[in-house]
Amino acid sequence: SGKNKQYRNRIVIPSYDRYDVLNYWVGRDYTGTSNRKVINAKTSKTDIIFNESKINWYEPITLVEGPFDHIVTPNSIPLLGKSLNEEYALYDALFERSRSDIRIFLDDDAIKNAYKIYRLLNKGKLEGRVYVVDTPNGYDPSLIFQEYGKDGILNALCGARRINEFEYI
Repeated sequence: SGKNKQYRNRIVIPSYDRYDVLNYWVGRDYTGTSNRKVINAKTSKTDIIFNESKINWYEPITLVEGPFDHIVTPNSIPLLGKSLNEEYALYDALFERSRSDIRIFLDDDAIKNAYKIYRLLNKGKLEGRVYVVDTPNGYDPSLIFQEYGKDGILNALCGARRINEFEYI
């Protein structure tokens, strides 16, 4: 309402850092009528780890694209996109703090991105602990949840696999 009409008809999902301080947010249009489907906080997404205070670094961590995938995927971290590189705070945190497996669970149209992230992470302390979760054609984690519930998500995560060099695109 008022002067903040750009936020009208949006679901706003907040992110909190390791100290439970708000560090980012994503506002997504739920009507399909807005020119901008998503509005993000002005903070650089490479400088934050979305909902860092909610991550159990001792359990398997799943990397997903966005907050709606994050909501339905246990112990997940949204990339806020389809990429990850050495400049992201998340990159360093995965190597320094992760004590279990890393699963990459991106939308079906992002398999090349998933393989690229796999190659980036599957080295050093993480080598042999990185997996890719195949997503059925036309699906993303939130749609899997919508159609198959938590069992659908858990079944997909159970199918996580390592990839070999011949699968690299």
